[in-house]
Amino acid sequence: GGPSVPASASAAAASASASQGAFDLSKIEASVAYIQTQGTFVTADGAKEQTSTGSGFVVDPSGLIVTNNHVVTGGAFWKVSVGTDKTLLDAQVLGVSECSDIALLKVSGTFPALPLAATNPTVGEQIYVAGHPNGDPYTLTNGIVAKPPAPADTSWASVKDEIQVTAQGYPGNSGSPVVDASGQVVGVFYAWGPPATSIAGESFAISSSEVKGIV
Repeated sequence: GGPSVPASASAAAASASASQGAFDLSKIEASVAYIQTQGTFVTADGAKEQTSTGSGFVVDPSGLIVTNNHVVTGGAFWKVSVGTDKTLLDAQVLGVSECSDIALLKVSGTFPALPLAATNPTVGEQIYVAGHPNGDPYTLTNGIVAKPPAPADTSWASVKDEIQVTAQGYPGNSGSPVVDASGQVVGVFYAWGPPATSIAGESFAISSSEVKGIV
């Protein structure tokens, strides 16, 4: 069995090893965006001025922000705040991919960016979803990758590489970064299963490998 190691020494070594390679999850918030979309939306009751909300994240320090296309669709004006500074900045939509449900916004300023992972996550891998569900203050939830990337169709998009995760999602989480334990974005949250549906409790993201090419 080899020489024994005192429990205190073993625990200290394990703690030191973990701290050396661990990513500080508190750093994610500085790169996460809260997005307001203002526009005229047509409903059964007629056209109304409305404001909807979503999430996003800084992908380049120059103020480039990734979110979902369905977060910005129908808007005439977009307001964005980044990190703990709740100042709403005017944003410009630079481009969208309707099929992949990805949009790229631009705001003035310099912000810390989250890197897009070069490879897809593996099943069972720990992930975190950071965003503003229901327009609430910043929230971080955790889970694992439940299924590997696969093609998927919804009523509003046709995604080439969809990842299913166990982290709970809510309205307003659309566009949230799905981050791995090393601080890299492995996906962009875009769909969740409402109660009393066949996908209740399930959450879905567009893989970073697909997002990276679009961005």
